[in-house]
Amino acid sequence: MLLRIVEEQARIFFEGAWVIDAIPEMQAASAQVVSFVKTSSMPAWEFDFSQLTALDTAGAVLVSRLLAQLEKSQTVQPKGLSKDFAKMLSLISPMRQEVRPKTPITAVVLLSFLGAFICQRMARLYAFLTFFGELAVVAGRVLFSRVGRVIGIGRAIEETGVNALSIVGLMAFLVGIVLAYQLSDQLSHYGASIFLVDVAGVAIFREFSPLITAIIVAGRTATAFTAAIGTMKVSEEIAALNTMGISPFERLILPKVLGLLCALPLLTIWSDIFGVLGSMVMASWSAHLTTGQFLERFSQVVGVRQLLLGLMKTPIFALVIASIGCFQGLLVQATAESIGGQTTRAAVQSIFFIIVLDAAFSVFFTLLGW
Repeated sequence: MLLRIVEEQARIFFEGAWVIDAIPEMQAASAQVVSFVKTSSMPAWEFDFSQLTALDTAGAVLVSRLLAQLEKSQTVQPKGLSKDFAKMLSLISPMRQEVRPKTPITAVVLLSFLGAFICQRMARLYAFLTFFGELAVVAGRVLFSRVGRVIGIGRAIEETGVNALSIVGLMAFLVGIVLAYQLSDQLSHYGASIFLVDVAGVAIFREFSPLITAIIVAGRTATAFTAAIGTMKVSEEIAALNTMGISPFERLILPKVLGLLCALPLLTIWSDIFGVLGSMVMASWSAHLTTGQFLERFSQVVGVRQLLLGLMKTPIFALVIASIGCFQGLLVQATAESIGGQTTRAAVQSIFFIIVLDAAFSVFFTLLGW
């Protein structure tokens, strides 16, 4: 037996060893105490621990929970605790997790949550506009002054453009194959397989190539910018640059932005080439169009105008990707999960804004009749 109840004296004696090996017996004893005390008419109870022979952490947790549960409705008075057992309970008691009542969902609560969310978003928007304004000031000072110079653009072009040639070319080639296959399957029912060249060429030049390239670059480059700048911030390298009087915007951020502004249009042209090549390969297999027929029709219906309309989007895409990547890097805090969280936000936000901007460009070009 782990306890003995003497109802006439309103006293409960805790006996024996309350240790981890006796957890089932301790739980049963605790349930018995709760049931008995709550059904009793006695207003106060005395818990006598003088006959307790052993108490470990598991036993102390159960005793502490039992006391906390009964103190809500009864007067409980522990007595007879040895110094060691009292110290054990004093260490466990602050760790009890009290169940907090759930806050009822009301209109006021919903409005407070909505207001807090809007305030956070507005504060983040203000911080981004401040970042973008400072970047514009630094770019104007460096690019239009005689003493300004930018170091690291070549390396940024290599990292963001040259190193992405393989993945961009492969993805564009596969997109061209899939697009041509789906078009040939549908157009063949109407005997209009030759129009595969028209649709595939315009779609690749105007939409697929700029969009797919920007999404790939956002996944690669925005995250890389965030991780690089975030790591430098955590290691206090950015603070060291400020101490030496060197602007982080001029030395770290501006070269990345300018490098991507140069690299993304070139990557898009590279993607155009492989996208058209993939469409031509699939057209020769599924629509039985020879290479000569494909290229002749392509040169007739798909002009340089479609290529330029697609390339017009790329500087905006590059600016968005680089700005978001660098901005999220500057928001990194000195915690283990901060870099990973900001890197994820950089990728998601970059891709989201690229898709939104692409839709806006499509509507704008349509309204202008382009």
